[in-house]
Amino acid sequence: MNRIKMFMAKKFFKELLPVSGKQFDASGSSGGGAGRELASESVKRIVYKENNETDFEDPDFDLSDIQNGYNTDSYIRQGVDKYVDQIFKEGYSFYGTDTNVVDYLKLRLSYIAEATNTPTNQLLIDIAEDVVKYGNAMVVKARSNDPNALPPGVNVTGLYGKDPVVGYFCANPVTTTCKRDDYGTVIEWQQKTDKGTATFNPEDVVHFYYKREKGNAYGTSFLIPVLDDVRALRQAEENVLKMMYRNIYPFYHIAVGTEEATGTSKEVDALKEALDGMDVEGGLVTTERVNIKPIASDKVIDAEPYLKYMESRVFSGMGIPEIMFGRGNTANRSTGDNMTSEMADRIRAMSRVIEMFFNTFIIKELLMEGGYDPVLNPDQSVEFRFNDNDVDVMIKKEVHAIYKYEHNAITEDEMRNELGKDPIPDGDREKMFVELITRETLRVQAEISAQTAQANGNSENGTPETNNKQKNQGGSGNKKSSSNSKSSSNNKTKNSIEPQKIGLIKDSIDNMEDSIDNYIKECFASNTQITQQKLMEKVVACNKEILYTISRGSKADDSMVAYIAKLSTRLINQIHTDMIGTNTFATSESSVIDIIDVRVGIYKDSLIKYITNYKSLPSVMIERGS
Repeated sequence: MNRIKMFMAKKFFKELLPVSGKQFDASGSSGGGAGRELASESVKRIVYKENNETDFEDPDFDLSDIQNGYNTDSYIRQGVDKYVDQIFKEGYSFYGTDTNVVDYLKLRLSYIAEATNTPTNQLLIDIAEDVVKYGNAMVVKARSNDPNALPPGVNVTGLYGKDPVVGYFCANPVTTTCKRDDYGTVIEWQQKTDKGTATFNPEDVVHFYYKREKGNAYGTSFLIPVLDDVRALRQAEENVLKMMYRNIYPFYHIAVGTEEATGTSKEVDALKEALDGMDVEGGLVTTERVNIKPIASDKVIDAEPYLKYMESRVFSGMGIPEIMFGRGNTANRSTGDNMTSEMADRIRAMSRVIEMFFNTFIIKELLMEGGYDPVLNPDQSVEFRFNDNDVDVMIKKEVHAIYKYEHNAITEDEMRNELGKDPIPDGDREKMFVELITRETLRVQAEISAQTAQANGNSENGTPETNNKQKNQGGSGNKKSSSNSKSSSNNKTKNSIEPQKIGLIKDSIDNMEDSIDNYIKECFASNTQITQQKLMEKVVACNKEILYTISRGSKADDSMVAYIAKLSTRLINQIHTDMIGTNTFATSESSVIDIIDVRVGIYKDSLIKYITNYKSLPSVMIERGS
């Protein structure tokens, strides 16, 4: 199939995908995906941009306003941080069919992180912050042919005739602009700061954008309309503070003099001087000629509804429910889930945008530099994906995918793809639950049943002496005696397990517990992994002893055998569940032994209680000729 793809590409798309004189092999590379030029070099834009700018273009909105708002306003900062935190809440992964290609990509990213002193996770966080905050993120590539900056033993060839990429750096969108031709194709990038001006070629910058209008150069941040709402809210809060101040310290009107003897200028100046020098807690002593009266507003506006309305506008503009800011009021969990679902949808949309640009312009170039071509050979593609931040929705999707697989609606590979996982690699299938536990449990049950059947068969055969005693000696016999025996048998049952056998069964279980404890101690002493197989072997050996003990001299009832097998299987499954994630490095020896002892103790109590109270069915003698 890959050869057919290559033939079609050469035959019909020769102008679109020139091979540069190199022959591609079946893997789609001739020592590298860099063996062909990218199709973007051959296809030009045919639609015009929306403005007449011939120089570097500034965004339609001042991104510095968003930067200042993020640095000074708690609502904007918390809103942006919540989006970024939710995007990375469940982490991310790299998915690819070929594990060798995935390993190569991780190796390149690790070397890039080491060369730039910026972890890959921090690079992604910086990109996400810029996309959420500004609607734009500019990632500048650093190129070098220095062997120390490239993984050893890997043939890496740069695209565009340039050196391979050895680093990625996020430029501040506030200081970064681009120059475009008449058709909107970027021909140069520029970063201008107080330190100076730097220019970059378009192939050395990856531009992430969100909600970009047709013909525009930059994306539009969802915070642009929120800024006015935040300003209005802060202005209203300032007015409320002034009103509070006015009512706490009311305005005073002081009248000096009476109608008969008006106050003089000297008296007014003296009183004014006294008021100005008076402490807040102080008072004045005057004559009857001075009348002091506070003037306060009789009607104070209740500003709470207005503040709530303006605050709600801010929350709505950011797409964040009030409950995320601690405004739960009477909302229950169901209401809270419904309110946060809309925010989760926007988070998914932003995550898909980041994934799209990262896969198309970063991962693809790294793969082609290493000799892989994810376009002509899809098996060599690797995808970067964020894990769904809404765990409940993710679980529902995973359960639905498994349901479709169980009902033959999709294949196993399709089901695993919906789960966000690669197809099961060769050799890993034997490590799955059905192989390790389900089939092994069925094997143990079959082995126990076979041993029981063999023991019962030996008991039925008996010895010649007992067989002769059990034979009918002929004649009608004593009918009265037979009748009495029949009556006695119908009215009486007896315990079919002797006390001596019960004691032997207890000893077998105790020996099994000691054997398991000793095995665990040996694992901790040698720092080796505790294996499920070893524990199962000890449980099976104990069951053999129990069945042998019960079957000696008498036949074990089928119901008893089934109950013992059920208890044994339950013990094995419980030990498996308890041992998941347990190892000699992270768990203490006493903790593991205590867990096993509790399980074995429950198994022992249940089995001994059942055997002690077990009553066999009454045996009935049937008369000859009846």
